[in-house]
Amino acid sequence: MWRLTRGGGVPIVMRGLLRHFDRSAFEMHVCTVRPLFPEDGLDELGSDITFHSLDVTGSRSPALHARAMLGAGRVARSVQPDIVHAHGGTAMYGAAAAFAVPRAR
Repeated sequence: MWRLTRGGGVPIVMRGLLRHFDRSAFEMHVCTVRPLFPEDGLDELGSDITFHSLDVTGSRSPALHARAMLGAGRVARSVQPDIVHAHGGTAMYGAAAAFAVPRAR
């Protein structure tokens, strides 16, 4: 995710997915490129979701994208997910995470 705000298409879809996943079957981790902000209301999603912020700031540039891709790969190697879900403008970061953990779907 770029940032898991309360508004916007992709964040709304992700918040819905997070609310309705079978928490007894999945351990959920969410990686955001931008820092986590209190106004995003992440506590509304439950305390059993682990958020990983790459804390990348600044305007979008090749350097920002490179930092985000490397960070997503680091988080994926650490978490070792079974599934990597990404879409929209952050799909390239999901690809970096998937390459970091080849067995992930």
